[in-house]
Amino acid sequence: MSQMGAIRRIDELGRIVIPKGIRSRMRINEGDRLEITLGTAGKIEIQKYHAYHGNMEMIQSIVLALSKEIHRYVVIISEQKILACSDETQSELQEGEEIHSQLYQHLYARKTYLGKNEMILPQGKLYSFSLFPIAYNSEVLGGVLILGEDHLSEEEIRIVHAFRNLITTILKV
Repeated sequence: MSQMGAIRRIDELGRIVIPKGIRSRMRINEGDRLEITLGTAGKIEIQKYHAYHGNMEMIQSIVLALSKEIHRYVVIISEQKILACSDETQSELQEGEEIHSQLYQHLYARKTYLGKNEMILPQGKLYSFSLFPIAYNSEVLGGVLILGEDHLSEEEIRIVHAFRNLITTILKV
């Protein structure tokens, strides 16, 4: 990745404007949270805040528990990547892989989405799945992806909603 840079003045309230090119490249949108830290050699580092950082062990435990409860393959997605899988040996889906952009667009509709024979990975095989968005206030934090041809029962949907709400509670900042 080539470096991008800009020179900006800081205003009387301590604000700076991050250039549009950098915001676009880093997928930083209005309302997103940024993490500001003091790096080495006195550098100020700014990066997009990811609510999952520091919570991955707990999220992985929740994914495994949900998978055992509903007897299905469970995936957590965020930032256009797979964050956690219930069992990596069951599928070609692996943690850290990018997901298909169309799938991520379904999250922003903020409604449960049922996909039939659709791609999850950009160059992957076709899957049938249920997608449950994880959102808090105006921010989409990711989604719970349940793989399977057959539809979830109402009881399974209630269980997924309960686990999704637990994840949302953990991620609230």
